[in-house]
Amino acid sequence: MVEPSVRSATGSGTQRLYGFRDILVLKVVKRLLDTGVSLQQIRAAIGHLRERGVDDLAEITLMSD
Repeated sequence: MVEPSVRSATGSGTQRLYGFRDILVLKVVKRLLDTGVSLQQIRAAIGHLRERGVDDLAEITLMSD
């Protein structure tokens, strides 16, 4: 769902490094999970946004009913 922008894992035992914007997106995902939105719905919403050309999820506002 969120790929590390600084350094991805290259094998067993390597560390992923996430950038500040990555952490913001993960925080939004956590908030949505806490409010009862399923992970499947979150993945679908992020996939839909990326299909529409939204690359920086930290700059948008998400709303759910």
